[in-house]
Parts: sequence; C-alpha cells; structure tokens
Amino acid sequence: MKSDLPYLKLAIESIDKIFEYLKDSTEDEFYRNDQKKDACLTRLIVIGEYGSKISESLRKEFSEIEWQQIKAARNFYVHLIIT
Repeated sequence: MKSDLPYLKLAIESIDKIFEYLKDSTEDEFYRNDQKKDACLTRLIVIGEYGSKISESLRKEFSEIEWQQIKAARNFYVHLIIT
C-alpha cells in the first residue's frame, strides 16, 4: 500500500508557497503581477495533481474535503493555461 504522506507534504508545501507569494500584496497588485498569478496558478495545479493521487481510504476518512472539486479545479487551470 502506498503512502499518502509524500503527496500531502507536497500539497501543503504548495499551499505555503501561495501564502508566501501573496503576503504583503493587495488584490490589485496580484491582478497586475503576471509572475505572481502564474506562480499561484502553477501551485494550484500541483495541489490538484497530488490531491488526485490520495488513496481512496484517506478520501473516505476525510470526506468533508471536496476531493473531486480539487481534481476538477486542477483540470480547469491546466486547460486555462493551454487556451
């Protein structure tokens, strides 16, 4: 049985990075800064990618987390970049 821990650690790392990128930024500054937007978007994709690798047993244990929406958001963001 594979461990979910590496995926969870990488997802948390991406969440921490997003907070780091956004600290001391206003909403307006974020929208005007393509690098910050791209960095955050990339991290959201990473979160979705690793979230989709979480085992079914952990998903059931934490059913309050909307795992399918995390995966769907990742797919949306990837296609947003492509178009």
